[in-house]
Amino acid sequence: MAGNGKIKINGNGKTPLKNTAEEIGGFSVAEVAGAVTSLGAMYLMQKVPDAILDPVTTVMGHVIQPVQVPLENFVGKICKLEECQPDKDKPVEERAKGTARAMLIAIPAIAAAWYAKFAIRRFWNKTLGLEDSKSGAKDWQVWKMTPEEKMLFIGDEGVHLASALAMQNHPMSDKTDNLIRNMTSTIQGVFGIDKNRAHDLATMIALHEIPNLLGAITAGGIIYGRHQYGWPNGWVGRVLGKKAEEEIGHGLSVSH
Repeated sequence: MAGNGKIKINGNGKTPLKNTAEEIGGFSVAEVAGAVTSLGAMYLMQKVPDAILDPVTTVMGHVIQPVQVPLENFVGKICKLEECQPDKDKPVEERAKGTARAMLIAIPAIAAAWYAKFAIRRFWNKTLGLEDSKSGAKDWQVWKMTPEEKMLFIGDEGVHLASALAMQNHPMSDKTDNLIRNMTSTIQGVFGIDKNRAHDLATMIALHEIPNLLGAITAGGIIYGRHQYGWPNGWVGRVLGKKAEEEIGHGLSVSH
């Protein structure tokens, strides 16, 4: 659709700013839902009786044990937090079981958060006429990303990961350790769970949800670029590939 004077109109008949505001609104809802989902999933996993968790973590621990020490060495290089330093007083078998338990609790929570975030974004955008380029995927198949979703994922999760690494290293690591300790005590008092489980939740909040806020801010800028400049065309297309670039903007490209 042609622009009216100096006002740009996107292909869906709305201005870039209106499209941006609507999509950021939906993405904000999706981010909050993802955070609630991850913490909820982790809280539920914490409630699973040890009689059920122990056999699973024991088997996983046996699989992890041969690579436990190299894994600890690697983590120790990129993370200076107290919990990233292995307890050498414990045998490798027990440490491997602890690693398995952390994975068993954290990975499903992160996966559930990611799914909730992108599923809600798709539903919101479809409802408001802000659909992405066609990917051939059904709405619930969020792992089959559109070029726009790849762009958001790279920007959002890239900043998220960089922020989390920054919090785990000097000069932020001491402050992060204090934050985790304080939140652990608060969670224990509020929810009445034991220290280890409260610590897991506190760590998830500090190292996943707080950096997630910075990633969400980055995503807002990317959403603006999508509607104002037609991203991921141009330089973004070089990251995602020419084929992705050619599929962009079936209804939302900016009119000049």
